[in-house]
Amino acid sequence: MTPLPTCRLLSAGLVLALAAGLGACDLSTVQGETPSFLSFAGQLPDGRTLGFARDAVPFVDSTVTIRVFVGDTVNVRSGQGLPAGEGTARVAWSVTDGTVESALSEIDGFGIAEVRWRLGTDTLRQSITARLVGDGVAERTTTFEFAGILPGPPVALELAADAPGIREGATTTARVGALRDRFGNAWDRSFFTFALASSAPAVVATSGLSSTGTATLNGVGAGEATLTATATGRLGQSPGDYDLSGLSVQGTVTVSVEAFDGFEARATQLSAGEAFGCLVAAAGTQATAGAVYCWGRAADGRLGAPSLAETFLPAPRPGLAVEGLPAGGAVRALDAGRAHACAAGVDGEVYCWGAHGAGQLGSFGSRPGGS
Repeated sequence: MTPLPTCRLLSAGLVLALAAGLGACDLSTVQGETPSFLSFAGQLPDGRTLGFARDAVPFVDSTVTIRVFVGDTVNVRSGQGLPAGEGTARVAWSVTDGTVESALSEIDGFGIAEVRWRLGTDTLRQSITARLVGDGVAERTTTFEFAGILPGPPVALELAADAPGIREGATTTARVGALRDRFGNAWDRSFFTFALASSAPAVVATSGLSSTGTATLNGVGAGEATLTATATGRLGQSPGDYDLSGLSVQGTVTVSVEAFDGFEARATQLSAGEAFGCLVAAAGTQATAGAVYCWGRAADGRLGAPSLAETFLPAPRPGLAVEGLPAGGAVRALDAGRAHACAAGVDGEVYCWGAHGAGQLGSFGSRPGGS
């Protein structure tokens, strides 16, 4: 069917006139003919809209009003009812999801038929079809499609920790996976703000989460803590009665922290910088003789372990010697600066690691920052 131009007919309070091949909107002298098209597009003089009536925010399993305009080839009626012989015409409704209040609707004197549609549970796409029916009436159909329907009120929040068990002094991350309604539809997290609380801050301390849905968890002491994330809606009451700002949903996850007491190591040398220390291990313990072990704050690479995931080590770790030193860990001298350290190997080479913002690593530093 050829698209029809849209215009507003002001005389006699008539709604929209959609006419094929007419260049002007003044249709006051045109006589009505047999109904020939339906339209979901336009607005009524009293402010009501065709198609979705916009009297509420459309979300799954909610009820909305849908209006269609029945026009004839040259339009129309000006409140005088259907043309002669077309009094049996009705609008039949069908939907791809959900239910309609009535399968058939009467057409009023202005050519308007409406129905209440209880939307289904699909957030991606739903549609309603209007079909003109009646004895001796040529059938016509048109379809109105909803896309991107909001989920229903969220009832479940998924919260997960990247590592549900960590060592004391280590860190991991907790993330909000999704907020879902009772039909399993997921909400966009940008509609919500988040808060995270720990049942035992002396075991697991938290930071972040408020707007990103991602938080850092710090293992403070040995034990177990339950983390509770709360999502609160940010969308206010506009334009309908669906107000997320009054909604609050919670989800929990449990994180355990294992005590970490380090390991026994005798040192031939010991040196400390700012918030970290390093030692050269002697023989006869769990440590590798001649290897360098560092502990404390890991920022700027000062612990010499680029593969380390934690930001803080409370004590030396048996399998975590400074990386890149001579095989067998043969170090004969060690000294630490504020945020870097250097070691002299028995091979005659000097090895440095840590902060390099002021050139502390000398020619060994390939770039500013940690190395």
